[in-house]
Order: sequence, then structure tokens, then C-alpha cells
Amino acid sequence: MLFLVPLFAAAGFLRISQEGQSVPSEAVPSEKQTCAAVGAVEQAYMGTDGCRLLVRTQTVQTAGVRRQQELLVLVYAEGEAPCPGSCVALSGQILPLSKADNPGQFDEYEYYRAQGISAKLYVDSIRVLSEGRGLKRGFWLLKRKLSEVFHSVLPEEQAGVLDAMLLAEKGMLSDGVKELYRDSGLSHTLVVSGLHLSMLGLGFYRLLRRLRLGANASMAAAGGMVLCFCGFAGTGIPAVRAAVMLLMSLFSGLFGKTYDAPTGLAAAALLVLLRQPLQLFQAGFLLSFGAVAGILIFQPLFERMGLARIGSSLSVQLVLTPVTLWFFYELPVYSVFLNLVILPFLSLLLMLGLLTGAGGILYPGIGRFFAGGVNAILNGYEAVCRLNESLPGRRLCFGRPQIWQLALYLILTAVFYLLCRKYEKKRCLGFLLLLGVFLLPEKGRWQAAFLSVGQGDCAVLQSGKLTVLVDAGSSIRGASGRILVPYLKYLGDDTIEYAFVSHADSDHYSMLEELLQEMAEGKSKIAVQTLILPEAGMGEESAEKLALLAGQAGVEVITFSAGDRLTGEQLELVCLYPTESLGPGKHDRNDTSLALRVRLPGAEFLFVGDLPASAEREVLEILKIFGEREVRELSKASGERKDESAAQDSGIARYLKSAHHGSRYSNSEELLAYFAGCRAIISCGKNNRYGHPHAETLERMERWGVESRITWQTGAVLVSEKGLTCFTAE
Repeated sequence: MLFLVPLFAAAGFLRISQEGQSVPSEAVPSEKQTCAAVGAVEQAYMGTDGCRLLVRTQTVQTAGVRRQQELLVLVYAEGEAPCPGSCVALSGQILPLSKADNPGQFDEYEYYRAQGISAKLYVDSIRVLSEGRGLKRGFWLLKRKLSEVFHSVLPEEQAGVLDAMLLAEKGMLSDGVKELYRDSGLSHTLVVSGLHLSMLGLGFYRLLRRLRLGANASMAAAGGMVLCFCGFAGTGIPAVRAAVMLLMSLFSGLFGKTYDAPTGLAAAALLVLLRQPLQLFQAGFLLSFGAVAGILIFQPLFERMGLARIGSSLSVQLVLTPVTLWFFYELPVYSVFLNLVILPFLSLLLMLGLLTGAGGILYPGIGRFFAGGVNAILNGYEAVCRLNESLPGRRLCFGRPQIWQLALYLILTAVFYLLCRKYEKKRCLGFLLLLGVFLLPEKGRWQAAFLSVGQGDCAVLQSGKLTVLVDAGSSIRGASGRILVPYLKYLGDDTIEYAFVSHADSDHYSMLEELLQEMAEGKSKIAVQTLILPEAGMGEESAEKLALLAGQAGVEVITFSAGDRLTGEQLELVCLYPTESLGPGKHDRNDTSLALRVRLPGAEFLFVGDLPASAEREVLEILKIFGEREVRELSKASGERKDESAAQDSGIARYLKSAHHGSRYSNSEELLAYFAGCRAIISCGKNNRYGHPHAETLERMERWGVESRITWQTGAVLVSEKGLTCFTAE
């Protein structure tokens, strides 16, 4: 059979290539547009603020053009959801799926494209043309009834947990519960998994056998039960994997075969990938199949070492560590031990949950009776998760590993497996310590990232273990948790040593404000040690409020003015402005912006906030003074005469953080002349109401040979010792 492997590989490559092709541009607009569509509801999910539908369209009308178009669209609607199988007419705003603009950011486009979804639609009205019928309607009504029972006999958060575990309805889960379970490494308990199907399928089979029903009939009935549950709870990856493996286990005896778990796992993976081949690159697929593969490969080895009680958890952790770090950048340290406490009660919880729902449908008192046990177990789960929150070092943030690190980990894991097969098992345990080698950070590296934050500014400078933030503002709601925090985790960094705010405009500090608020509430996963504000800007109400919030969060607050310095880890930062010439009294906020010159090995950056052109000229005078001093220092060190141009051409790449998001009133001729032939980064949002960057600014840059990068076009702009790269480019 091995000769078929290349054939299957070639077929898979062609299938993925076809799936990866973009939907025709006329089908999904590149901008938000008014849309009317007719289609069939394939799946429906209820949430706390409405419902989500997956609709397979038959006709789509945009920009006055109506066409026959089959698209799978994610629909957001208010009110009750129509049942799956219904034909609906929709009207609202259709949007393309958004791509990640920054490292670490959730990529909506890739995630939903793997599921075959082409666009999202926020509806103003939804009209049911015909109701769904048959099993789909029956399953939907049963789910709604069970959910009503859960929410009538249990606290809201616990009812949401049962909705997720038994009905595959995650929309009713509160964000707090999701985060609590995720931080503890217990998110897998909140999905319909193999345990559900094993309990139902095998449990039903054994019950029928005890009732003296024939083996073949019992297998057929149990198989039907599994298929019905998949139809009821949905065809998520864990459910499909478990169903295929369980059905192969049940029916293998009918054909005189012995069930082989690896074959069952491979068959399940093949079925999933034939339907949705791009799932191969998604976390859900890799985590689900990787966990079972780890148990099949390594659990027997750990059992022979006398580690049977924790062998399963160790096996899963061994295989999933690189996957977890690749997608989530950190590891929950105590998850292995927490699973030992929680998993033994999961079967009982699922059984009590089913009895609560089924009993509550028959008579409310029965539901309340079994809900007592559910409440006790879920309270225990929450207590375990809260305990985890109080433990030191509960999360290790490593960042996303490099490809070579993943390859090294796989090689070391394979060597460990071979050693365990050949030598005494317990001696090989020490070899596992070598797996930590792949997590060692690369020394001496630095990077400056100008994040794409919409209409705002945010630059993250990292050198060694030092992280410096220069502004952190955005026009995007919740941008701290969606952009800044994921990027820092991507780097493997959970501490900002110094956070500079150039001036007290919200588009320069809103994300930092969110972060400080979370720190003050004890909810932040990122720590800020020192906040630095412009001395000339103190007295502004917004600056004082930010300083007060920082104090409540336990963050040191200091001020900078011209001449102040910060050095460390190959980074040298000098404040050039505001100077004493600004004088006391009230000033326009932009006039008080910090101007910072930052040097890293082989690169120099100038940050000027929102300074107007008049202040830029003063900054340039100071820069020239600094340049003359450095020339003299170079001359003394080498014993040779060097002029300023020689110092500028000494291999140092220079970058300008464009003033005021590319405004015409900044980025003066003098400033651009100083940076002639260099590069400028313009941070602004697409179609912003200010018209940034202004055409005059871009013309001036072109005239002086300053090559610009605009964040809304390129995504995050990343500068390192290797040069400048853009995260994405349209």
C-alpha cells in the first residue's frame, strides 16, 4: 500500500491548491456594501446578543447587480435564529473577511476560509421563506428545549457551560468563563469531544448487550446513536474524529477485522481533509488529532515506566507543546495536573447534564434534582481554575517558535521514542529535558515593529529582554486585546519595561489605557513597569488621568524632556524635544509631543509624535548638534578626521516615524531633506476622516527620495538587523 502514498499526496496538494484559490472578486466585495441574498441555513447558533447563521446563498445582489451565486456566508442577526434547513431572505451589509495586519493577530480570513466561509453579513432584516423540516428541525427544537431547561435550573454561567459541552453552543458562554478555562489549559472540556461519543456509543452498546440484544443489532443501534448525536451537536472536528474512530471500532467485528486505532485516526483525518483540506493548517484540527496521536504513540511507553496515572496527560502535552506555542505562544504550566483532577469527573458531569436536560423536559422538578450535581461539579471546576490563577508562574510565555526550533523539537521527540523502544524506559526520562533546548531564545536580536492599529500610533522596540513601547493608541475598539497583547505574546514577552506616550491624544494612548485598566483590576496578562509622559504636557486633564490610572495599576510614572536618556540592551534612546524654549503655560497638545531618537545596532529611528513643522525645525537643530558631537567622538576614537556626512554614511540605516500620521502640516521639507534617501513609516487608518496621509506629504516624500510605508496598506512594518519587511501588502 505504500506505493499509494505519493498518489494521495499529489491528490491532496491539488485539492488544497484548488481550495486556496480566492473566491471571484465579483462575488465578495472588497469593501462593505449593501446586500440582499436568498439562501438555505446550514447551521444556526444562539448567543447572548443574537444569533449566528451559516447560510449557503443561492442568489446575491450587491451594487444593484443580482447574480446566481453559491457562497457560504457567516450571518450575524438579532433575535431568534431560524432552524437549520430553512430558506431565508436576508438584507444587510456584506463585508469581506479581514486578514491579520500584525504578527500574533487573529486571522479571520484564514480561519473561516478553512471552513469554506467566504464573507460575513450583518443583517438588518431576515425573512423566513420556508421552514426547515425533518431531522434538522427536530434536532434544532430539541437543542432549544434543552437549553431552556439548563438556563431555568442553573446559574447563567453554568448553563452556558452545559450549552457548550452538550449542545455545541459556545455563544452562550461568558467571556470570563472562556478565559478562565483557557488560562488553566482546560478549554478542551468546553467542546463536544470524543468522550461524549464514547460515553453515548459504547455505553448504549453495552446496555443493549446486557439486555441480551444480539451483537450485530447492538452495534447497529449504537452506530445509529453516534450518527444522530453528530447530527444533533454538529460536525465539529473533535466530534467527526471521535465518530469515525468509534464507528470503525464498533463495525470492525462485522467484517472479521481487528480494530486498529491508528488506522481509525488516519481515516478520520482523511475524511475531514477531503471535505475541508485547509483545516490541516488550523489549530483545532492539529490539537484534536495531535492529542489522540500522542496518546497512541507515547502512552504505552509511559505506562511501562510506571507512570500510568499521568501517562495520558504527559503524552498529550509532549505532542501538543509545539502546536500550542505556534498558535497561542504560551503554555499553561499546571494543566497536566489540573486535568488529573478534572477529567475523572467529566463523564459524571456529562451524564448528569443529559439527565438534567431530559428530566427537565419531562418534569421541571427532575431537572432541578440532577442540576444539583451539575452545580457541585462545575463549582469544583471553577475552584480549581481559580486556584490555578493564584499559583505563581501559571503561564510560560515563549512566543511563536521558529521553524528550525519546531524541526529540532520533532527530531528530539523522535529520538526519545526510539531510545524508549531500545533501552530501559526510566533512564530515557532525563532525555526529555533536552526538549527545552528548542525554547531557548536567540541572543542579540532586536526588532522595531510599527503596528497597524487603524487611525493611531504604536511602535514596539525590543532588544534582548528590554521592551520599549512608543505610543499605543488606536481607533479600533478593544485594540489592546486584539493587537498589542497578541503581538507581545507572539514575541514571547509579557513585560513592557518602558511605555512612552508622546502626548495626551487618545490615538496615542488608548490601547495603553486599556492595558493599565486591566492591570488595575488584576486581569492583565501583560505588565507595564514604567510610564513616561512629556513634562511639558503635564497639567493636561487626559495626561493627569492617565498618570493616575498608572499609579492605581502600580506603574511608576516619570516625565521626559530634552536631554533625558534611556539605555540598555543595545538600545539608546535620547529625548530631543520639548526643550525649555517651549516655556510654561498652556500649549496645543501636539506642540508638547516628545521627539525621540532611538539607536539600535545598525539602525536609527526618529519619533516626533504629532509635532507641527515649526517644532520639527527645532528638533533638526538639536539633531545636528548631536551629530557633531558623535563625529568628534568617532574622530577621537579612530584618530582620523571624519565629517558629518561620513558619520551618516557609516552603515546606519535611518527611519523616520512620520509626524502626525502623514499630515500636510507636519513632515516639513527640512525634515524630509534630513531623511533624504531613507524610509518613513506612516501610521494611519484606511479611509480615515482626516485624509491622512495627505497628498502633499506624499509628494514631498517622493521629491526627497523618502520611501514611505503606510500601515493600512502594508500591515505592520517590521525593522530588524535584516532590514525592513512588511507583514502584509495589498
